[in-house]
Amino acid sequence: MHTTAIRYGLIAAAIMSLVVFFMYFLFNPYTLMDMGEILGYGTMVIAMSMIFIGIKKYRDTQLNGYITFGQAFGMGLYVAFIGSFLYGIFEGIFYATSEFRDVYLEFYTDKIRNSGQSPELIQQQLNEMQQQFAMWDSPFMMGLLMFLTVFIIGVIISLVSAAILRKNPEAIIT
Repeated sequence: MHTTAIRYGLIAAAIMSLVVFFMYFLFNPYTLMDMGEILGYGTMVIAMSMIFIGIKKYRDTQLNGYITFGQAFGMGLYVAFIGSFLYGIFEGIFYATSEFRDVYLEFYTDKIRNSGQSPELIQQQLNEMQQQFAMWDSPFMMGLLMFLTVFIIGVIISLVSAAILRKNPEAIIT
């Protein structure tokens, strides 16, 4: 169980980390910022699909093709935790060592300023953004935020995967 969970958790974390790394360094961050949430959540769902694959592999190779909902859900949570934890560490390091913080803040500040809204509303939105940003403005907090975000998605995928993949042995009638 441990080997399977670690393997698929590592694959999930690698998928998310590599996508962030390549998108940030190969493309202009400003062009990707508008699609950032879609790309980010899409990548998280794709990476967390390793939960389904990990549960199926565990069921088929180590449990003779049978797994209860509880066992499947537990395996899913294990994979989700490993992937989320490692990705949270990556995101904290990335946040601390790259210029992403400044790019992100500048992009959304410009977007609010150029929204065409009243100066009062623009100032209110800028103040709200600064308050929210101050709350998460540390590598630890950014890593924690990303861990929690990915883990919640992993819990949902674990529930769905456990429901789909559960397979109890047929009762033997004598």
